[in-house]
Amino acid sequence: DKLMTNAPVEVVYNGMNVDEFENIDSYDTFLEGIPYILYFGRLDSLKGINYIIEAFAQLPDEFREYKLVIAGKISDYKKTLDEIITKYDIKDRVIFTGFVDEADKNAIYRDAKLFVNPVKYMGGVALTVFESILAGTPVVVTRQSGEVIEKIDAGIIVEYADIEQLKDAIITSLTDTKLTQRQLENGQNYIKNNLQWCDVADHILEIYEKYIKKGE
Repeated sequence: DKLMTNAPVEVVYNGMNVDEFENIDSYDTFLEGIPYILYFGRLDSLKGINYIIEAFAQLPDEFREYKLVIAGKISDYKKTLDEIITKYDIKDRVIFTGFVDEADKNAIYRDAKLFVNPVKYMGGVALTVFESILAGTPVVVTRQSGEVIEKIDAGIIVEYADIEQLKDAIITSLTDTKLTQRQLENGQNYIKNNLQWCDVADHILEIYEKYIKKGE
């Protein structure tokens, strides 16, 4: 890293296989149509999952029917999360899926009413956020994981560890369909026009050519 401090840096985001998200089948047996909020990723203290649980527990009674689905491989950190769940007495409303097969992943995104990514450190944007948007599910993300999302207005941005703000963002996303539809369209258009693999490959080639010409 020290050797690169004076070197030019170009950021290139991961490419997306947009076709994977066309005509996604519903995950028919999953929760049998019960609405849910989704987190998808590693179970780790830096991911902010504890804040999702606390915000979820404080949602008004009108959202009582919702479940919180935490998808991803189980780790020792689940013990900490279980303690928070017990504290708020919401064990019957929180579901840990464990590892999710690739074949089921996109449909779980699609059936969710909202995807929340409350991570502490990221830079750029998490791939799961883009995947959720392509699946047609609104997103709430922290500023640390929503650099592009904020720039193109493709989701609601919150500060890390601000439970009250996260709760309000969840409520807004679940109730303001005009807002979420506009944000989804912004996100999908950006991904389709900039992040398909052919676009990413062309961008990388442009960067190489620019610095080769400069002799850097």
